[in-house]
Amino acid sequence: MIISENTVTAKQPTEVNHQKLTAAKTMSKKKSSMKIRHVLKLGKFSLESHIKNKIDCIVLQLPLNESKSTSIDRTLKNLARSSNMTQRVQKLDLDCRNCNSITDVQLSYLSKYLKKLKNLRQVSLLFSGSKEITGEGVQSLIDCLGSLKFLQSLTFLFDYFQITDEGLQKINKCLKVHPSSQKINIFLSHCVYLNNSSLSDLSKSLKRLNKLQNISLSFPGSSQITTQGGSLLSQGLKRFRGSLQSIKLNFTGCLHIDISGTGILCEDLKSLTSLKNLRLDLPCCPQINNATMISLSQTLKSLPSLKVIRFDFSGCTQLTDAGLLPLREALITLPLLENIYLAFFSCYSLTPTGKSNFRETLRSQSSLKYLGVFLYP
Repeated sequence: MIISENTVTAKQPTEVNHQKLTAAKTMSKKKSSMKIRHVLKLGKFSLESHIKNKIDCIVLQLPLNESKSTSIDRTLKNLARSSNMTQRVQKLDLDCRNCNSITDVQLSYLSKYLKKLKNLRQVSLLFSGSKEITGEGVQSLIDCLGSLKFLQSLTFLFDYFQITDEGLQKINKCLKVHPSSQKINIFLSHCVYLNNSSLSDLSKSLKRLNKLQNISLSFPGSSQITTQGGSLLSQGLKRFRGSLQSIKLNFTGCLHIDISGTGILCEDLKSLTSLKNLRLDLPCCPQINNATMISLSQTLKSLPSLKVIRFDFSGCTQLTDAGLLPLREALITLPLLENIYLAFFSCYSLTPTGKSNFRETLRSQSSLKYLGVFLYP
């Protein structure tokens, strides 16, 4: 078992026969050769290289250098005009994080190309710290996803971005036309224009999905989101009691999420009996206290299938030793639990004795493969 306190020990791997290991590596190479992952970095790879390869995945990583703007513009125009090999592509990753030079016009070229990828099953759109891209440009890109019939996995990342309610409505519309989506990742970090109404609409869109297995929703630094918004969102997740296996929710620094909101969230999660992976990030949420731990503990006892738990309550200064007790009791009752990560950094009301007792009890769990309990300073 790996233990971390800042803690960690590991089970030693068993010796593997050298011939079997060699055979496994050979088989792995054969499998990897069946699907060619071609990374198209603008300015380094030619468009012709992309077209001639029999690829099923395209990764566009747009460079930071503003001097390459003309090159990007020309390449994206050619990409929009191309039609070769588009039927084979099943996965598209577009990484525009910290791109200083790409514009809305250039995104429109990408939108035209996206419409041609009729067999896409996985799409990832990443935007962060952009100076030139506006909500309008991103919305045009998201609009294209509505025509893709086979989408199963959607990832949106907007970090420090001027996305508004209207932009989120575009994402909601996209979810509604893809009810068979199995995996949804939405990261809306430090998008200060989002509010409770945004989450209400998102909740309604989630209810239309019928095969959802994995969901990750992140709203760190969104100061207008309150308890009401969090509870509305959790109501959208309740209907997936038979299918949902992984939930990741991040409300870091959402100052107005209080105990009543987390209580409703915990109550709604109880019905998700198929859940195997649960992650809740609530650091720097000053209204979180011992009552939060009690609600969360009651929820955990209702989720016997859990294998992985990750909770972050760092900076929640109202938590005391009394809050750790129900959480500890709940964790040791989960029969399938293999991995625990708990962060209580800067929880100054926790005592050394309380921290030690909490950690030592969890160490006794025989089923655990990893235990990380971070309680300092």
